[in-house]
Amino acid sequence: MRFEEKRFKKLFEGSSSYYRVPAYQRAYEWDIAERRKRNQVKEFWEDLNEFIESNSDFPMGNIIIFKNGDEHEVVDGQQRLTTSVILIKSIIDRLEKLEYERIAKELKEKYVIFQEKDYKRIKFRPQEYDSNFWDDFIVYGKNNRDPETPSQKRIRDAKEFFDKNLQNLPFEEIDKIREKIENSLLGIIELTDKKEASSIFELQNDRGKALTNLDKIKAFFMHQIFVCNGSEEDIKYIYREFQDIYKIINSPNFPDEDDIFLYHIQAHTELGYNYREISQLKNLVKNKEIGQRINFIKEFSKELNQSFKAIQSFLNDNQEISCYLKDLERFRFAFAYPFIIKAYKFFKEDKDKLKKFLEYLEKVIFVHNITFTRADINSRLNEFLKKFNKNIDIDNFFYEIFKKLSEESYWKDSTVKNVLNGYMYNNLTRYVLKRYEIYLRRESKEGYPEDLICRMDIYKGDEKERTGWWIEHIAPEAENTEEDSGYDKYDEDFINNYLHSIGNLSLTSDKHNILLGNEKFSTKIASYEKSSMFHHKEIKDFVTDNKWTKESIRKRRDKIIEFILNEWGLEHNLSRICNTKGEKNGSD
Repeated sequence: MRFEEKRFKKLFEGSSSYYRVPAYQRAYEWDIAERRKRNQVKEFWEDLNEFIESNSDFPMGNIIIFKNGDEHEVVDGQQRLTTSVILIKSIIDRLEKLEYERIAKELKEKYVIFQEKDYKRIKFRPQEYDSNFWDDFIVYGKNNRDPETPSQKRIRDAKEFFDKNLQNLPFEEIDKIREKIENSLLGIIELTDKKEASSIFELQNDRGKALTNLDKIKAFFMHQIFVCNGSEEDIKYIYREFQDIYKIINSPNFPDEDDIFLYHIQAHTELGYNYREISQLKNLVKNKEIGQRINFIKEFSKELNQSFKAIQSFLNDNQEISCYLKDLERFRFAFAYPFIIKAYKFFKEDKDKLKKFLEYLEKVIFVHNITFTRADINSRLNEFLKKFNKNIDIDNFFYEIFKKLSEESYWKDSTVKNVLNGYMYNNLTRYVLKRYEIYLRRESKEGYPEDLICRMDIYKGDEKERTGWWIEHIAPEAENTEEDSGYDKYDEDFINNYLHSIGNLSLTSDKHNILLGNEKFSTKIASYEKSSMFHHKEIKDFVTDNKWTKESIRKRRDKIIEFILNEWGLEHNLSRICNTKGEKNGSD
């Protein structure tokens, strides 16, 4: 290991010297304007300009590189280095527009791409899966492809940010920025041994850097292999697993990586739901004998990679039950993820088993949310999570879960019924009405357009613009005071016990909702009868003397509650499992 302080421009000296970010490091992550995150590119730009005004050297911090001939792997500091090269490319583009082509050419050959006759060397590249985009957009300045990953979008955003801030500056100001970035100071830690790299990275990252738990555990694992005198092959094994993980988390709309890391530990360690902080996992590793430690780390890394792949499979799964689970993700869902991870691992080759398991799990998720209980479901499910393996009998497994939960009042069918008899104007009712719609379609002779209903996103929409799907009150929220309105009087009993009852609610699109408003019931029922939604057409079955009354709402509510208890009630499902097992035993 060698440490020295260098100017930024010294890093790129020589036509053959080049840098790349290895695949086992994370992709470019500095954001421009992402909510709830720092605007690191803007901070970098503002800090740089402050140092221009102060006439002091701009400190860029430490960069750890692994040197292998002319190639330098960037072990740490890739975010700053990538951002600096993007800024320099924006400076080059601005200088070309100002017709300072000689200076632009020198900068391009030094930092972006060196070309001489048949020899060509791109001086810096991010991860392999972003390299083609980098080459086109940054190196060659082409705008012929859209970003395919979040990191590619961030690269594009950073370049556009710098372009915008440089576009009106004269040469003198551009040259000050160029000089400041070229002469910025870096602490270069140069390594020649990957085991050495694993050790220094762990020490570096324990000194206050804002890292994710995933980064921290990777660094910890590398250090432990160094401490245990593991081989370079052991290091490469860990690198390959994390290389896959970083590629997955860089896919569009992937969940928070530390959440998945948490669910994996809950699913695959003895800690289960009792896991709280990363020190628990570190202690689990340290408490193992030296000889067992490396094997545990390798196995954990492999399983962690598989857990990320399991979540990716779940997100990409379009079977009906997976669509339902994704609808429920916005509610209290976190306790289900460790089960989902295991299910997609254990049953990935048996779609029928996977479907059955997820259908049972969805019932637990629904009941826990519909009852609004604050009871700790994790402590009740911890024993089941630990004993969940690929050889379980799924019916018996959930029979025990349903039995345990339904022994307590929080999750009893009677509790579900009490909730459903009350105020139901909430977001979960959208899901209930969607499932009720599907139930009615299946019961009818007209068939069931699965793609239309099952996969419709009932939570997509803009509340201000009133687009998407919404809950509509059949008897409107605002009383229609016309004599022949067709509704019961809005007395205290009606407002408290019927207005927001599930019997008075329907799922409707934005246009339908706006169109009907608080129209008379005769207008509404005519619209419902023409609707393509079966639970709209069914409303006529509950009408009393051409009016929508308390009795109408009560009858419709009772039918929907019967459907809900039959579909999700844990005690109902206990009986169903018993009957199924009895039938099987009888046939045997």
